[in-house]
Amino acid sequence: DAKDFDDAVYCLPVEEGKFRLLVAIADVSHYVKPGCSIDKDAQLRTTSVYFPRRVIPMLPEELSNGLCSLNPQVDRCTMVCDAIIGANGLVEAYQFYPAVIRSAARLIYDNVWAALCNPNGPEAKVMEHVLGNVQDLYDLYKNLIKSRELRGAMDFETVETYIVANEQGKIEQILPRERNDAHRLIEEMMLVANTCAADFLQKNKTPCLYRVHEPPSQDRLEKARATLAPFGVTLPGGDSPTPGDYAKVLESIADRPDKAMIQTILLRSMQQAVYSPHNVGHFGLAY
Repeated sequence: DAKDFDDAVYCLPVEEGKFRLLVAIADVSHYVKPGCSIDKDAQLRTTSVYFPRRVIPMLPEELSNGLCSLNPQVDRCTMVCDAIIGANGLVEAYQFYPAVIRSAARLIYDNVWAALCNPNGPEAKVMEHVLGNVQDLYDLYKNLIKSRELRGAMDFETVETYIVANEQGKIEQILPRERNDAHRLIEEMMLVANTCAADFLQKNKTPCLYRVHEPPSQDRLEKARATLAPFGVTLPGGDSPTPGDYAKVLESIADRPDKAMIQTILLRSMQQAVYSPHNVGHFGLAY
């Protein structure tokens, strides 16, 4: 149900197990120059505000839903992260450049997942002109998952919800949003673009805010272990557990009926992710 499309992804195999990934992000800076009236107005708003039935956009809708939205079959200005990713899921090379793109399709997560599960089904038929590209992206995603597992990154299965309102704007239902590999696929592609951007900025000594996540503090660890003990769950790693230690616990409780409660305890043992000018890494993602 999104109206503004910020990013587009495309990949192609370059040799056995290796892929070239293109992540294009809408280039707002092409239209909004620092200090211009639109920029000043956007700074007053700070962010777009999302309500169940409407959005108050940070930028005028002509930009946010129009010129800066990567709608299909129209030329759009973007900044592109162009990366080569090996069979082990590690980035071997990357570059950034401005580009004009023409999106081939606007796809929906659940339809993409249905098409990947059944390449002969109705959803696959609708997107047959891009189905081969989507299958390439899924093959790349499997490589990136290998890299995630090698790093020991965690994957908390939290349930996101969405609001269904009636014509009068009254809330009728709050429903869970099913997360599938189509969602995870896009998350992994965005992580590639973000880590390449962080690396580029750091190498060029450019001041920047990073999304960082510090390791858990001692008092939080003690509380978590005391709360986990009655569940018969042990968090290994002593005073300095690694993301891999957390990942092992999550794996061991995957089929338990009390999984959600144990996940919550593990989540609460950790620090909050914050924005910082100091790149101290990201504990949860094992970066």
